[in-house]
Amino acid sequence: MEKLYVIFVMIFTMSPFTGLSPDSIELPEQSSGTIGQLSIQIITYLPIVILIPRHWRSFLGGLIDCKWAIAMLMLAVSSGLWAADPLFVFRKSMVLAANMVFAIYFGTRYARDEQIRILFYTITLIIALSLLAVIFFPQYGIDHVTHMGAWRGFFSEKNELGRLLVLYILVFCLMSLEWTHSEILRFLCIAGCGVLIILSQSTTAAVVGSVLLALILVYRSLRSRFQALTVVMALLVFSIIVAVAVGYSELLFSLANQDELFTGRGGLWIAVLNAISRKPLLGYGFMSFWNGLAGPSASVIDAVVGWVPPHAHNGFLDLWLDLGAIGLITFTIGFVLRFRTAILEYRNLGSQTALWPLGYLSFLLLYNFTESSLLRINFILWNLYVVSLIRDINCGRSSE
Repeated sequence: MEKLYVIFVMIFTMSPFTGLSPDSIELPEQSSGTIGQLSIQIITYLPIVILIPRHWRSFLGGLIDCKWAIAMLMLAVSSGLWAADPLFVFRKSMVLAANMVFAIYFGTRYARDEQIRILFYTITLIIALSLLAVIFFPQYGIDHVTHMGAWRGFFSEKNELGRLLVLYILVFCLMSLEWTHSEILRFLCIAGCGVLIILSQSTTAAVVGSVLLALILVYRSLRSRFQALTVVMALLVFSIIVAVAVGYSELLFSLANQDELFTGRGGLWIAVLNAISRKPLLGYGFMSFWNGLAGPSASVIDAVVGWVPPHAHNGFLDLWLDLGAIGLITFTIGFVLRFRTAILEYRNLGSQTALWPLGYLSFLLLYNFTESSLLRINFILWNLYVVSLIRDINCGRSSE
């Protein structure tokens, strides 16, 4: 029952079934928040109050590992002091706190191979349902409005399905051999995910998936001497450059072609940077910027031609909008420190699953150049980031 509950929460934070309307679109963050949704969130996270006391010692250890994420949570709560709607910020911060409590419980309750296995079960179920949607309910499973013919499953748009498939590839890469039984089966499953990514027409998923596979192959050399570590860091920097070049090609084109300056993501990022310049240090408050024409996002929406953005399509810019440079620096410090300990952890353990934190941190970093998944409520990618901060007990918890 406990595992079933965990899988249920995982599915809840992956937000499937958002594409049940053929014309479904993304909405600004503040558009959600009805009494019914709040009640569902309370019911979803309430069992944690019962489960944590049974494993309180390991949970306290997880709190220590997640200190930088907790610092971001405290900053999010404090941002209500300068936000336009303090009560709204407090309410959303409490939901974020519940998300992080669940993530810490999950990361301390289950061993890493069990975490990956639970993720495998959860994503398999959602991918299977998405395939059924494409086959039997194409009016929902295939985009007929924005991106004609692109597979999206039960999600609102193609990139959400593509992102989940890339995460699925990462899970397949790092599952222990006793579960995949053979490297051939692992290869076939990864290849199948690649075919689905092509059918989803998600360029971001194709680029990030390819770069991530290359990184995983090189990360496995980390158990050798320092020279290998140097090569890995150089490759990571190169991968970031590739991801930025692909993701920001539209912005570069916009700068070169003034006729296209305020269309697409190029114009969006320019307008967002202008909004950041007005409150660069503390930001607008947690989840307080994007509220359509009713909030400070109106200046960005007015500047962009042809569409209404629900967020900045860049996790680092959205974090800067919410919590300012202080929030962005806090995240960067925690991320870099954990990346370093993740390398040391894999070199000490050397198992397939010990590579998970390093692989997931790379996945999160690459994806946030063109999508937004940092400090998001009820969102699997932020929850898994918190989980990845929790180190394997065999490596100890020495202070950073």
